[in-house]
Amino acid sequence: MQNAYAAYSLLESFDPCDLNEMLRIHGILTEGLVEESGRFRSGEEGVFSGNICIYVAPPPEKVPGMMADLFGWLNGSHDTVGLLIASCVFHYGLVFIHPFADGNGRIARLWQKALLAKWRPVFRWIPIETRIWMAQQEYYDVIGKCDQVGNSDAFIGFMLRVILSALEDVEYALRTAEESVPWSVSKLTAVMKEDVWYTSRELMELLKMSSRPMFQTNYLAPAISRDFIEMEYPDSPRSRYQRYRIKRY
Repeated sequence: MQNAYAAYSLLESFDPCDLNEMLRIHGILTEGLVEESGRFRSGEEGVFSGNICIYVAPPPEKVPGMMADLFGWLNGSHDTVGLLIASCVFHYGLVFIHPFADGNGRIARLWQKALLAKWRPVFRWIPIETRIWMAQQEYYDVIGKCDQVGNSDAFIGFMLRVILSALEDVEYALRTAEESVPWSVSKLTAVMKEDVWYTSRELMELLKMSSRPMFQTNYLAPAISRDFIEMEYPDSPRSRYQRYRIKRY
């Protein structure tokens, strides 16, 4: 999972409007994890819900041309729709094409962040991925709806709401930084030591909690959204290797 750190550390230095840069960053993001790291997939790809295939991606021979078209559209969209809307359309387009054997969702979320940061540098520090994680089922449902109707309108609306929520989280954190901290967040951070990573299970044990949904809803999510704690792997919020620590500034 150090790959995600390596990829995100390059956020300020790569050009998100360059297709070759995407291949390079995908190679960093998936190095040692997939055989076709940094390359378009050579086989068929689909999305499954259990044993049921709910989406079949375009055939591999069409991927290079579709990706070239997507980046061509992106580079021509700056003066028409702007990077805010373009980043949402691009995110959906990338998920639809599914150009890689693995890591499509991760690279799509990273790339939207990079496009937004190109538009407004402050987005490098806005936790949009956290908000997507908190609405993960809706995220997949909206993608499925767009696949059915053949356009990205619903996904654009969803992502704009996600971005607004993430901005409101940051605004709230800044506005209330010197005010009283929610009791649940105070209780969570009180059992954590500086510069120590904890798993969810370890934090629940320290809090003497047994209900994971209650812990995630009342303790973990508020602490993350208010920027009191950070994830070790922000690009993969639901990773089984995920750990948390008090946010470093």
